[in-house]
Amino acid sequence: ILTSIVQRSPIALQFRPPAQDLPLLEPRHAESPLQVGLFLPAAGADTASSGEAMPGHVFAGAGVLDFIDNQVAPATDSILVRARFANADGRLRPGQFARARVHIAAGENTLLVPPKALRHRQGAHFLYVIDGDDRLEERQVAPGGVSGARQVILSGVAVGERVVVSDVSGLRAGMKVAPHPAEPPSP
Repeated sequence: ILTSIVQRSPIALQFRPPAQDLPLLEPRHAESPLQVGLFLPAAGADTASSGEAMPGHVFAGAGVLDFIDNQVAPATDSILVRARFANADGRLRPGQFARARVHIAAGENTLLVPPKALRHRQGAHFLYVIDGDDRLEERQVAPGGVSGARQVILSGVAVGERVVVSDVSGLRAGMKVAPHPAEPPSP
């Protein structure tokens, strides 16, 4: 190769979120382009500007998701997505390491649970739901992305159902429990 020609303004960022996030991305992307925040590593930085904390990184700009691949990479169980950034100041360079955060607003009645409430078995995900007789029912669910320190649950439970959100080790389906409301999460 004698030379490489690269475009720096606008610039594209390709990244691979887990395939389980596809049900979160596609419907919202079809409605309107999703906003993407770009963060660059910064020595000694523990927060990012523009109100979005990402430890060890600084906010470098906002872009728009413009491509979602139609295939899952079997080796990594991920999907290729691309976002475009204006990069008018030339701060971003091809090959540079960056982190991306896709802005997906959780709708009303979105179930968020601590990750420890989710069980995994043979590629499926389960939560314990408490029935009217205070007995545990193991329910298969579809997890989505992560919102803060909480796991998004896309389907498998209905509004108003009681879900076990504490440590589920030692629990089993059919077990009688004495439920009590969970402590609200810290902001």
